Amino acid sequence: VQDTGRDMGGGTRLQQVLMAAAFSLATFSLVAFMSTLAPAADPVHRHRRLWAHGLVADLRPLRAGAADAPRGAVSAEALGGGDAAPGAGSMGGQSDGDVPQDLGHAGEQGSGDAAPGLDSAGQQGAQQPAPQAAAQLAAAAVPSCGASLFAETELGGDVVVWGANNLAETAAECCAKCAQAPTCSVFVFCSSAQACGELHGQCWLKRLVDAWDEAEMLQGKSSRWTSGILGARPAPSASRGAEGTPPEVALVTEAGEVRIRLFAAAAPLAAAFVRKVARVAPSCTGCRFYRAEPVPSGWGSKELPDSWSGGRWGPPYALMQGSFMPSRTDEPGVALPAKPPAESGQRARPLIRRGMLAWAGGGGGGDAFIALAEHPEWGHGHTVWGEVVAEDMAIVDRLMQRPLRSEDWGAITASLFVAPLTFQLRLL
Repeated sequence: VQDTGRDMGGGTRLQQVLMAAAFSLATFSLVAFMSTLAPAADPVHRHRRLWAHGLVADLRPLRAGAADAPRGAVSAEALGGGDAAPGAGSMGGQSDGDVPQDLGHAGEQGSGDAAPGLDSAGQQGAQQPAPQAAAQLAAAAVPSCGASLFAETELGGDVVVWGANNLAETAAECCAKCAQAPTCSVFVFCSSAQACGELHGQCWLKRLVDAWDEAEMLQGKSSRWTSGILGARPAPSASRGAEGTPPEVALVTEAGEVRIRLFAAAAPLAAAFVRKVARVAPSCTGCRFYRAEPVPSGWGSKELPDSWSGGRWGPPYALMQGSFMPSRTDEPGVALPAKPPAESGQRARPLIRRGMLAWAGGGGGGDAFIALAEHPEWGHGHTVWGEVVAEDMAIVDRLMQRPLRSEDWGAITASLFVAPLTFQLRLL
């Protein structure tokens, strides 16, 4: 019995030794685990994670006030932690078939004419929320190629190299590819494997006129794509040829005259057509606005799906659309002008802002619309030939208060005036 007691006592001491060893191992493991969490608050560690996503060019930490930080760069401390991985793209999924040269890359335009009279970006699923760090990274410099980086931004432009066959590991590598391409001025990179899916790593090289103005309008509108602009920002230049120039024609409506500046330099065919209609058919018999799409609440909000079907881009679709083609001239024997074709080139097809006039449907005249809000979702899909004088947009807004009705147009439910709004066109 005594021997048995000794054996049991020895077993107890062995259990105590094992328990002490287990406790020491658990303590060491906990300390090691906590040490892995600590770097999450360390700006250098956050910088490494941003580099892994392609949102910074190298592993050199960007510290506020550091002498070697690139000019205009966002410091790692300001990024606030979290993986800055863009989510679902702002301009939609990949389109079918060839993309017209001035419509940007395949991620920018949807196929077909989703909203009759308009080129929509196409339907999207719900957008994945983007981390705050990505939004704060906008305009951080990419030192290796001298570009400025815009997170959550999808720039358009003429495609120099298609991204489907031009993959990169990081935004810095994509930037270097752009710097080596003679005509490339901007690049668009899909960095997050989770958000981009099959588009992950695609590096689109483009040529874009007025890239800085476009970046200001598109910044933060996409959570999938990261864009960069090569070179320093140029000094402010003159507008596309309209701002500061006197208006040339006016829409004479029941609520007053709406004066229009024509973009004659960018869209000369459209400008010549409008001038001739105002000259030979000022009564503009048959000219009328028939479609009236108010600006919905939440227009362009990232809280809504990136979609024109119940998302951030409508319905309704923020425009007033009508026919600028009269049925006859005011003088017998005088011919009407021919409907102008669509005009090519980026300056003729800019991103559409509130007050701009453009041919509907992405083609030529003579149906046109007045934009009631910014329309980045359309990309470079329309010939823009004029803009309403800023103070006269109040008249347009008053006209939009007329009674409206809905009509099924197949792909969409359109919002129309109950009674079409007729107008005359007067040369100023």
